[in-house]
Formats: sequence, structure tokens, C-alpha cells
Amino acid sequence: MGGQLAAQPRAVPAGLGEGGRRTPRRAGPGRGRPDTRVVFVHRSRREGGCGEDSAGALQHRFASDARTCLFGTRSFWQGVDVPGSACQLVVLDRIPFAHVEDPLLKARLAAAGDRGFMDVTLPPAAVLLAQGAGRLIRSTTDRGVVVVLDPRLSTAGYASVLHQTLPGFYLARDKSRVIASLRAIDSQAAPLAPAGPPPAERRRLARAESR
Repeated sequence: MGGQLAAQPRAVPAGLGEGGRRTPRRAGPGRGRPDTRVVFVHRSRREGGCGEDSAGALQHRFASDARTCLFGTRSFWQGVDVPGSACQLVVLDRIPFAHVEDPLLKARLAAAGDRGFMDVTLPPAAVLLAQGAGRLIRSTTDRGVVVVLDPRLSTAGYASVLHQTLPGFYLARDKSRVIASLRAIDSQAAPLAPAGPPPAERRRLARAESR
């Protein structure tokens, strides 16, 4: 899994996650193909994204066209599988902590007392962060960059817990290193693997075969 890099900005750097449409254009150099998946924790942060098509249809479009950027909310943090050069850059807007107004979470935090954050809040966020980063790595030959736009991954006292759950990336905080890595990865990228028919067509063919 050589060539995998995780960028952890101390603050959101220009062009790497300022939000909306600028992110993939600046963060995906090389042959004019962004190959980018941007995953947001909350829907309100995804304004300017790619619409409300089904997850399967969006995934198919993303895998079929190297110029496509996929913007998604929480459901895209897991269960999305696009191996190969179709995905070279995954941008995570923040550490995916659960919503603090969740009644069940509130009850568990109250029961845990002083250990509430470390024992209740942090573990599921760490697992989900690893799952989000894992959207990049779908096979042993996949290469690319994961950008986390949350400075707490570098500065918070609990950051080491999050790092332990992530794959074996090498880390960079300098934008020029991130861009250089993306260019090198893209220059060696294999052609896109065939994505097959879109989901609606696959369902139609399956119904026809069952008759």
C-alpha cells in the first residue's frame, strides 16, 4: 500500500477544503482528473455538492469518469467501494463525533461521568474516521491521499487514539508535499477499471433474467 499519505492541516489550507466546489479543483492535480471523494459529517456542510441521486447511482458515476468528484454526507463514510485509480483523494471535513443532542448519547455520557468523552464519545468517532479513510484503500494496490480538514487530529490531547485506528499512512502538513504526492500517484495511475452498467440497468437485467 505504498504511496498512501494522510494530510493533517493545523488550519484549513487554501484550496484544500475551503468548502464547496473549490476543493477538488485545487486538490486534484494531474491530467485534469480530480478523482476526489469529499465526505461531510453534516448535510449543511455539503452545499454545492452533487445532488440527491441514489448512493449507488452516484458511486457508479464516480467510478465511471475520472473527472468526477463525489460529495457525500454521513452515509458515505462506510459501505462505498470504488477500488483502483477511480479514487485517488478522499477529503474528510472533520472528525465524525456523534451529535451531542442524541438522547441515548446523553444518557451514556451521564452514566460514564468524567470518563464520558474517552469511553463513550471518542471510540465510535475513531472507528468511523478509520472507515472514512478506508474509502481510499479498497485493495492492496490502491494509492492516494486522505485529507482531514480538522486540526484536532494534530492538536487535541486524544489525537493519538485516532491515529492508532488509521491505516499506516505517512503524514504531511505541508500542502506542497500533498500536491506533489497526488501528481506522482496520478502519473502512475492505471486506466479506470470498467464500472459495468449503472444500478438501474443491473436491476432491469436481473428482473429480465428471473422471468
